[in-house]
Amino acid sequence: MDKIINVSVPCYRELSIRFESGLEGTITIDDQFYGVAKPLEDPQLFATAHSIDEGMAIGFNGTPYDICGEYIRQLISQQVHA
Repeated sequence: MDKIINVSVPCYRELSIRFESGLEGTITIDDQFYGVAKPLEDPQLFATAHSIDEGMAIGFNGTPYDICGEYIRQLISQQVHA
């Protein structure tokens, strides 16, 4: 599985990700935050995005919410091939 090796937050709701394979891109999260993700309405908390689970997901400090690396990889791959 392709591991996430770098995560940055260029601006609120955007994540720039680079994978071990060299695939990289930026995704925008437009969904409303609710439940365990509700704290991510705070831009400062959103900015804590980082790789977790040995590069298999992205997590945020202070919340159990995470985003699966394979899902992110698919989103970026679709952008690259579009």
